Amino acid sequence: MRLSPDDEDTMRMNVGPAPALAVTGWAGRSSIGLTRRRNEDAWGEQNGRIFVVADGMGGAEGGSRASDLSVSGFLTADPSQGWLQAMRHLNTTVHKTCTAEGLPSAGSTLVGLAIDGPRCITISIGDSRIYRLRDGDLDLLTNDHNIRSLRFEEGLDPAERDERGKPAALTSYLGNPDSNQRIDVGTIAVHDGDRIMLCSDGVHGQVDPQQLAALICLSNSSTTAADKVVAAADQAGGRDNATAVIIDMEVARP
Repeated sequence: MRLSPDDEDTMRMNVGPAPALAVTGWAGRSSIGLTRRRNEDAWGEQNGRIFVVADGMGGAEGGSRASDLSVSGFLTADPSQGWLQAMRHLNTTVHKTCTAEGLPSAGSTLVGLAIDGPRCITISIGDSRIYRLRDGDLDLLTNDHNIRSLRFEEGLDPAERDERGKPAALTSYLGNPDSNQRIDVGTIAVHDGDRIMLCSDGVHGQVDPQQLAALICLSNSSTTAADKVVAAADQAGGRDNATAVIIDMEVARP
């Protein structure tokens, strides 16, 4: 992961006045792919200021239910005490609701973007991702929460399976009964012309970063970019549901 010097790993308050951020365009697209019988991805937005992508798991019915709960819960969350607390509450809600409905193994990844005045806040749990395209360079802004990443952090071969499961097995997700799991909340710097993408692993697992950068950079609108990214995932095999939300940003000046 490569961040600019003014990106941060944790949310902070700005000192003194700062220019607000503006969304100049956005679009979301999702495809069931070519092999799945149901789309377990979900996405949403609120007032052009809050965006979210979720990728469900736990069987077709369970995955779809968990991702829908995650998206609706995120868009109606109360972040007055911080997004970390809001996500912990959402995790409990998804777990209790799915269990009560006979779907105890259901869960969902989630990545969210919240624009709050001069701040651009990122929220991540699981292996869906947030990228930022700036001047032709595509930067990954989130960490995957899975065994592969955990083994890498431990200095072990990330491609190998261990007693904890397969490399792609999630270590954090919404609907997890473990209340101490990892939830990442941070702020990122935004410059004029930045294009930000939220996507499920059906996108980043099938389309390499170089192709993603080219597709997003060469598209003249967020709508065209989202269409091309999801189409590329299907053209690469369509082995999974693929979802992308793309947001064009600028710094609003008086």
